Amino acid sequence: MFRSEPRSVGWGTTDPDFSHKTVQRRRVCHVRPTVCDLSCGPVRGVAHPIARDQNAIMRVGRSVVVQSDTRYCNPERADVGVRAWPFWWRSAMINAVWAAQRAGYEHYTYCVSECVAADASGSTVLLASAWCKIPVLADVVQAKLHDTILYLDSDAFWNSTSSNLDALGRFMWPGDWTKSAAEPGGGSFFFGCNLPWNGEDRGRRQWNRSWENGYRGPPNTGAMLLRRDAASLATLSAWWRTPFSMPRWNQKHQWEQSALWELWRTQPGFATPLRVLSDPDSGDCMRTMDRKRPSLIAHVPGGGRSMLMEREAHLQAADPQNLLRAQPWSTTLVQLGRGAQTVPVPQGLSRSRCAQQLVVGANAATVRLHPCAPRV
Repeated sequence: MFRSEPRSVGWGTTDPDFSHKTVQRRRVCHVRPTVCDLSCGPVRGVAHPIARDQNAIMRVGRSVVVQSDTRYCNPERADVGVRAWPFWWRSAMINAVWAAQRAGYEHYTYCVSECVAADASGSTVLLASAWCKIPVLADVVQAKLHDTILYLDSDAFWNSTSSNLDALGRFMWPGDWTKSAAEPGGGSFFFGCNLPWNGEDRGRRQWNRSWENGYRGPPNTGAMLLRRDAASLATLSAWWRTPFSMPRWNQKHQWEQSALWELWRTQPGFATPLRVLSDPDSGDCMRTMDRKRPSLIAHVPGGGRSMLMEREAHLQAADPQNLLRAQPWSTTLVQLGRGAQTVPVPQGLSRSRCAQQLVVGANAATVRLHPCAPRV
C-alpha cells in the first residue's frame, strides 16, 4: 500500500488523526511492514528481508515506552497552560497517546532526582542527569514485566503514530531480531542513528565504521530499543561502570553517549549484541536526529537558548492544533529513590521505588496522581 504521489513531511503534522507519514526513498508507508508489501522495500531489485521471510517479522510481545527526566519529578507542571507547556511534558503526551491508545503499549515516565553510580568497592560518583537513563532501563529490565522496551529521551517522540514497533523491522538485518543475543548474528540492544552528526566531544571523537558492528552508523542514545534479556542488562552494567574509569565523560554534554562510543571502540565483545537501526538494502541508517530526513523517531536536538526555543517549536509542530491536548492521557510515573545506584541491582537488594498512575485531563485542565503502587 503506497501513495502514487508521496509528499515530503517534516517532524510536524496537521493531519486530524495525527498520522505521520514516513518517507523513505520517495515512497510512503502508511502501515506496518507486515502488510506493506514492498512499497517501502528495496529500490535495487532485491527483496526486503522482512517481506522475503515471513518468519522474520518482528514479534515484540508485551512492550513499554519509557522516558526519563529529572523534571518529571514535578508532575504538577503537567497542567500548565498550553502556550507554556514545557517540551518534556509535550513529548510524554505524544508518546503516551501513541503507545496506549494507538499501539496498545504501556507508557512509563521515570523521575530520578539524582544519579549516583556505585561500584563493587563502594566507591560512588555523582553523574549528570543524562546518565539517569541507565538505571531507569535496568529497573525496567529487572522488573521482568515487558519483553520489549523502547526508550525515548524527553525531547524525542514516535513520529509515525499509524505504525507500531514492528515497523522497525525494515531496519533490522537478517537475524538481528529473530535470533537471541546468545546466537551468532542475534542482537539485543538497538539504537537510532546519530547522523548527520558523526562526531562526539565537539568533533574530537569521530565514529569509525570499521569498529565491530560499526558499519551501520553512529548510535544515538536518545532512541533505543532493547530486549529484556541478560545481554541488555550486561550492556547497561558495563555502560554504568564507565565513569569510574573514564570520569571526563561527566564533564561535558553528551556524556553517556560519548562513553558508549568509547566502549564500543575499546572493549572487545561489548558491541557484539549492539546494533544501529539501518536499512539492509540501501545501507542507510534510521536517522533520528536529522530533520531533513524524517524517520519513525524524531529526537529533537537542543542546547543553548536558541536551540531550546527550536526544540519547543518542533514539539509544538507535532500537535499544532492541540488535538492531542484535547483528550485525556495517562502514564505510569516511576520515582527512583535518592542515593547510590548499582546496575544491575543485586538479587535481594531492594531499591526505593514509587510507581504512580498520573492522569492528565483534557486540555491539561486537571492532573491526578494516584498513590504509590507496591512493586510486583
